[in-house]
Amino acid sequence: MRETPASVVGSANAGEGIDIVGGIISGEDATETNKGIATFDGTDFTVTSADVKLSTTPVTSGTYTPTYTGVTNVDTIVADGDAYFMRIGSIVHVAGRMTLNSTSSGTTTELNISLPIASNFTTDNELSGTTTGDLGGSGADFQGFFEGDSASDDAKCVMTDSSGATNAWPWSFTYRII
Repeated sequence: MRETPASVVGSANAGEGIDIVGGIISGEDATETNKGIATFDGTDFTVTSADVKLSTTPVTSGTYTPTYTGVTNVDTIVADGDAYFMRIGSIVHVAGRMTLNSTSSGTTTELNISLPIASNFTTDNELSGTTTGDLGGSGADFQGFFEGDSASDDAKCVMTDSSGATNAWPWSFTYRII
């Protein structure tokens, strides 16, 4: 005996992501509270066997204790507490403070600061930042800039301290993870 469509009996129930209206089955759009049908940009997400994952690194943040290495004109240097970082994808912003005593005033001082998340710099412009301030309104200004150090993969700080005394230096830089 051959069955005809009229002799086949079945049932379907509406549920999460499925609507049944007047015998017509359709998919619901996905929302924050409803599993349903959604589209995803392949740049930001990967879908494997209905499992959706971010394909880029999400936002992360934290603290770390940087390692300071004196290169030129550095007598002593110490971390003034932890440094802070925030990573968005492959971009990292870092801020901290150090106490530095340069060997002599008015001379270029250079030092390296370790990164919270490793990078592999090929040019100095893959990291950029500043350090600047005024010593308690005394008029003894200090200033400097940061760039990437491709030899050590650290942040290289080049500055001039007009006082030659022990001073706190707030700093910040941004770099790309390579």
